[in-house]
Amino acid sequence: MTVLTCGKEQPGITTEKDRAHARSHIEVWHPMQVDLAALPTGSKYVVAESAGHYIHHDQPQLVVDALLDMVRRVRT
Repeated sequence: MTVLTCGKEQPGITTEKDRAHARSHIEVWHPMQVDLAALPTGSKYVVAESAGHYIHHDQPQLVVDALLDMVRRVRT
């Protein structure tokens, strides 16, 4: 398994209340993603540092690389 997770807040958050909510969500979400990646042996956890929620839009090559890496790992 490969877990990709966002590394920055979603663009378009305009109020401080919404930013605070997003930060608290990330504080809970990221540790859960690390725990998820730790479940099966050989899993990887990748933070898309320049991406918000839509990693495939913000960093499509990272997604492609993760998929190709997973195929390579499964074949070996």
